[in-house]
Amino acid sequence: MRNSLRQLQVLFLALIFCLSSAYAAPSLWQVDAVEGKGRAYLFGSIHFGHQDIYPLSDTVMRAFRRSRELMVEIDLNRVDPGEASRILMEYGRYPIGVTLEEHLPTAKWQQLQQVSQQLGIPTNNLQRLKPWLVAIQLAAAQVRQSGFGEEYGIDRYFVRLAKVSQPAKPILQLESFSDQMSLFDDLDHDSQLDFLSQTLTDFEQGSGYLENIINAWRAGDETSLDQAIKGAFDGDLEHELYQRLFGERNRRMFSSLQAEIDAGTVVFMVVGAGHIVGDDGIRALLQNAGYRVKRLQ
Repeated sequence: MRNSLRQLQVLFLALIFCLSSAYAAPSLWQVDAVEGKGRAYLFGSIHFGHQDIYPLSDTVMRAFRRSRELMVEIDLNRVDPGEASRILMEYGRYPIGVTLEEHLPTAKWQQLQQVSQQLGIPTNNLQRLKPWLVAIQLAAAQVRQSGFGEEYGIDRYFVRLAKVSQPAKPILQLESFSDQMSLFDDLDHDSQLDFLSQTLTDFEQGSGYLENIINAWRAGDETSLDQAIKGAFDGDLEHELYQRLFGERNRRMFSSLQAEIDAGTVVFMVVGAGHIVGDDGIRALLQNAGYRVKRLQ
């Protein structure tokens, strides 16, 4: 379990990180209904990015312009800051009187102090937070410190475009902020501690762990991306964790997209790249359901 949680931390970073490259050609898929005019375009998202990845290719932008709707995991612009704070307190905070320090070995607490200081995060701000939320905050801060930001994320880019399009494109949201936070809070406490421990252990080597996954996304190499994701989960418990984070969510996303296609809509779907690839990814689910699927980029 410890190894898989280390890989999960790497996977989390990989799916929010984006490489600046003029040669980036991540996969774009076109999906057509067997009958009717419904169509979808599938484009894998990375939630952090850099201005150098824009503009995206003409192929991607034409597909977006031809679409009537945009479908994303979540539109963070719709999340009320007060409600988000309440949800984070509900899922990510210890009860009064309980602290993170008392659950960590002394050496790990000292390591957390060192890492948080390097990232500019006061350790006292982490005392009441559960391990999963601390791990994610550290990982996200490390990515930001590397010069990447949420404002350049692929999904946020298309959300902004949808709102200024003429006419504006409706934005369909697949999950709520509460849905996403509960995925991590559902981990048992020992697993959360392992998640944080490995995040701290891997801090100095964090960018090195990302290289294979980043290169796979950049090149549109879905086989390597799928292998990297599946390789993070071994054993029964880990398989259960994979199903919670990917398998079950993939099926829910597929059902939502299927409803739009069957209604005759042309929809541009932007979700994390890991949800599209593999034999249980959204693309495969569509192919197995009889839709015509072809790769455009």
